[in-house]
Order: sequence, then structure tokens, then C-alpha cells
Amino acid sequence: MARVRQKPRRKQSRYPKQVILLGLALLVGVVLVKERNTLVASAETLLPIRQVRIEGDFANLDPVAVDRLLLPLSRGNYLTVNLKALEQAASEVAWVGSVKVTRVWPDTLQVSLTEQNPVARWGDDSLLGESGEVFALPKQSADFSSLPALHSPRGHEQEVLGMLSELNQVLQSHGSLVSSLKLSDRLAWTVQLSDGLEISIGNQDPLKALERLLGQLPALGDERLALLKKVDLRYPRGFAVTWKSAVTEDSRVSEEPLSRQDKPGQSKKI
Repeated sequence: MARVRQKPRRKQSRYPKQVILLGLALLVGVVLVKERNTLVASAETLLPIRQVRIEGDFANLDPVAVDRLLLPLSRGNYLTVNLKALEQAASEVAWVGSVKVTRVWPDTLQVSLTEQNPVARWGDDSLLGESGEVFALPKQSADFSSLPALHSPRGHEQEVLGMLSELNQVLQSHGSLVSSLKLSDRLAWTVQLSDGLEISIGNQDPLKALERLLGQLPALGDERLALLKKVDLRYPRGFAVTWKSAVTEDSRVSEEPLSRQDKPGQSKKI
């Protein structure tokens, strides 16, 4: 009887194919990371940043402070330096409005800065920018007394700045501007004009209140308008006025005597 010869069994690997492939992939990854690190190290040696150039027109901004801040952040490779991090750091410097950092081949970073443009004084020691941002007064003795003074609780900067612009648009046609605008903690408005007239508005809409006042003031006559010191609009059907306490010889506009109710220095509801 003939014998049937069986084929020899192949010796099976102790490790599945998936494990072997995973190991090879990890090995390739380690090699690639090592090569990348080697290339980066070589690039940092070959392409160092040698210069940081700051450009812009400055009146109150200190470019030296910007350069001092960016110096430790700009050490390294020309190609891999984080430009966004540099821009963020520079924007924290006082009086920096906008900042853009770009590479200039082969070893220079160019930092283009614009300075904050103050449009108002804010509180006792700060200024307000065009977008409502608050920043500190410069160390040098610059004069910002011609800017309007604004006051409000925190978080209302944009609202007060917008109201300043709207009120000035109305007042310009009457030959006046806002010199001071205040929003109290109770959200009550007080306005002082460039001619010194103080207007208490309260919680009502400042624009509507001002337009109502401008429509009624001509009834007082030009002579008495020149004697106005304060106007209180916190009345539903009228307003109260306080006259200037004294009229000098140079500022006297009329010899007509005032009535007992509206003598200089006294308040009268109209």
C-alpha cells in the first residue's frame, strides 16, 4: 500500500503582520523626527535672525521699549520664528495701535507699527483711542488738554465715545462742541460744552434731550443765552436754568435788569 507524503507545515511567526507593520511605521517615524530635528538645528545655525527693524512715525510711542521686548522672542531661526507671537507681544506695549511683523531675506525681521490716535481724555490718567480702547498717558509731558474729557463706568467706553460723536454732529451747526461728557454709575448723562455751559440730561436719550433744548433756547434771546451757566433737562415739560453769578464790564450784553426770579446766580424753571 502506497504511503501519502504530507507537505511540511510552514513555521508561523510569533508576531502578527499588523504588529510588524506598526513597528516598521514607528521606526520610520522616529527616523523622520530625528532627521527633522537635525535639519532644524542646521537651519538655525545657517539662518539666524541678525536684525529686528522697527518702522513707523511716532510721537509718543517708545520704539526702544518694543525692541527690548521683542529681542528675546526673535532669537532663533529666520524661517521658523513665530511672527504672530511677536505681533501679540508688541501690541501690549503702551501706545501701539497696530503691528505687523514680516521677514526680510535673509536675516531681518521688519516690525511696522502705527501709534494710537487719542480722541479723548479718559478719567484722570488715561486716553481713549478711536476704537474705544483705553491706554495710559505717555511719560513725556504732552499736552492733551484740548481733547474732550470722558467719564463712565467700566464697559461703557464705546457707548460714551459714540455719543460724543453724535452730540458733536448736532452741536457743530450751532458753533459749539462737547468739552466734557459724563455717564454716572446710575447711567445719567451730563454734558459740558466748549463755551462752558453745563447740561444735566439724566437717564433720557441725550440726543433727543439736546435737540429739544436747542429748539427752546432761542426763546431766551441772545442776551440771556450769554448769561447761561447750567441747564437742567430732567423735567418732563421744561427745563431749569442757572445764570452766571457775575457779569464783568467786558461781558455785559444788556443793561436790561433781570427779574427777581432769575437774578444772576439763581436757578429758574422754564
